Amino acid sequence: MLMFLVLHVLMQDGTAGHHDDRKLNASYNCLTAWHYDDSKLNVSYNCLTAWHHEDSEMNASYNCLTTWHHDDSKLNASYNCLTAWHHDDSKMNASYNCLTAWHHDDSKMNASYNCLTAWHHDDSKLNASYNCLTTWHHDDSKMNASYNYLTAWPHDDSKMNASYNCLTTWHHDDSKLNASYNCLTAWHHDDSKMNASYNCLTAWHHDDSKMNASYNCLTAWHHDDSKMNASYNCLTAWHHDDSKMNASYNCLTAWHHDDSKMNASYNCLTAWHHDSKMNASYNCLTAWHHDDSKMNASYNCLTAWPHDDSKMNASYNCLTTWHHDDSKLNASYNCLTAWHHDDSKMNASYNCLTAWHHDDSKMNASYNCLTAWHHDDSKMNASYNCLTAWHHDDSKMNASYNCLTAWHHDDSKMNASYNCLTAWPHDDSKMNASYNCLTTWHHDDSKLNASYNCLTAWHHDDSKMNASYNCLTAWHHDDSKMNASYNCLTAWHHDDSKMNASYNCLTAWHYDDSKMNASYNCLTAWHYDDSKMNASYNCLTAWHHDDSKMNASYNCLTAWHYDDNDSSHTQC
Repeated sequence: MLMFLVLHVLMQDGTAGHHDDRKLNASYNCLTAWHYDDSKLNVSYNCLTAWHHEDSEMNASYNCLTTWHHDDSKLNASYNCLTAWHHDDSKMNASYNCLTAWHHDDSKMNASYNCLTAWHHDDSKLNASYNCLTTWHHDDSKMNASYNYLTAWPHDDSKMNASYNCLTTWHHDDSKLNASYNCLTAWHHDDSKMNASYNCLTAWHHDDSKMNASYNCLTAWHHDDSKMNASYNCLTAWHHDDSKMNASYNCLTAWHHDDSKMNASYNCLTAWHHDSKMNASYNCLTAWHHDDSKMNASYNCLTAWPHDDSKMNASYNCLTTWHHDDSKLNASYNCLTAWHHDDSKMNASYNCLTAWHHDDSKMNASYNCLTAWHHDDSKMNASYNCLTAWHHDDSKMNASYNCLTAWHHDDSKMNASYNCLTAWPHDDSKMNASYNCLTTWHHDDSKLNASYNCLTAWHHDDSKMNASYNCLTAWHHDDSKMNASYNCLTAWHHDDSKMNASYNCLTAWHYDDSKMNASYNCLTAWHYDDSKMNASYNCLTAWHHDDSKMNASYNCLTAWHYDDNDSSHTQC
């Protein structure tokens, strides 16, 4: 939902970060991308989205999260992650928001894509509006492509012998494959060769008659549904019986269901199976228990559900949630795990995105990331790192939360510091909280003086606005008041005559470059003059520049275009 607001703002001004690089001396950290050669561009990009360029110069090696359009007659690039697509630009008028990639017949293209969407389709059938992190296969009669997690393209595997580290996607001839994949890997292959162990964010197409693979996290693929009995762990997308499909997906949602019952509106990171009782509207990172008499489904992303633990002996790696009888639990969880259990049994060490309900009288656990649960706050003194969510009695609340926290509470008690992905309703008359990341709410701005860190979105009265935003922040305001410092994933439209802000991550905007001296950290997008480029990039950065000026140091998950004749350029 937050990123969607970011999109909304960017789509309003139609341009994400165009300016005069004569002023640019910025330091880039992560996930940066922008548009240049505006004479060719009519596309509006929001977040983690690439650019359009002339491939006559293109021989670049891209690492991560790069997307663009090009003339494939020039392309020999190796792409690492969440990268782009092939299409016929003569038809291209699409507007892309975030991490979107696909192959299509642009003569049919009228779709509006929001975020992290990837697929192959027969555009003669396409009129759908997709929001976020959606992947699937349809009209299989046309499908021969292999799409990973938010990335898709075809290529000639006769050239493929690459070793990918992270966030890699591609289609290839497995007869050539001997690569070792670490994370976020996806491909198409001949399952007769398949015995691989995947770590995270893996996706591929295969012949299910050969399927015995173990999937760790964020897996998605197309297969022969006649063979389908697979259990998906995280952020999984698949093909099903479209004759039933009328669902609207918002963010990181994936499931199979009986659409004859489907009328639900999904907002963010929500996934579930439901019955004829379902008409709920969910916001973000939501998990719940409903009518279990109907429940036997397997969910993929940040999902939670109840089941009969007498059957449960599974080991989950990432983004797994469920309810079970802990008397059976001895599992080791790595990431994004959530469940309900009897804490009298609890001695587990959780790494990431862990959530559960327990008796805090037993609570001494150390949580790393994306933790959520319900408990008795009278016992609460825990330190949470990331993606924490729960409901509690705020009269006990003095906890410090790092990231992705969400709950409902009595704001009269609110003095908490939230890091990321926090959402709740409250009485703003009490609001003086400091939020770090992924926070959303509506409030009375007359009371607002809060400092926001990341992924924050709201509507307010800009006459009061002096806030500092960190990450994934989006809003509309009166720029005459704008002097804010933004950290991450920030997007807005304002009066650049006031602009002196420092941006950290995932920032996109339109402004008056005559004022530009900003420092960019992560997921930043803009246009500039490469003759001025001497920037140092850290992570997940993508751009085009004049490599004759390039002396940058790249750290991780970086993507860019440069002069391949300059051997001094290396990837992380």
